[in-house]
Amino acid sequence: NTKYKDTQVKCAQLEEQNSWLKARESSSKEKFKALKQCHLAELEGLHQSNK
Repeated sequence: NTKYKDTQVKCAQLEEQNSWLKARESSSKEKFKALKQCHLAELEGLHQSNK
């Protein structure tokens, strides 16, 4: 499932950006929101690939 793999990679990149941005709280909340959505998409992808 390449879509799932893509999502995983995107999540990993967001994780990196997010931890790097934690020092700069101002934009951290937006990044966190994106990260949360990313993980939700990741979980959905996991469910779909398990069907």
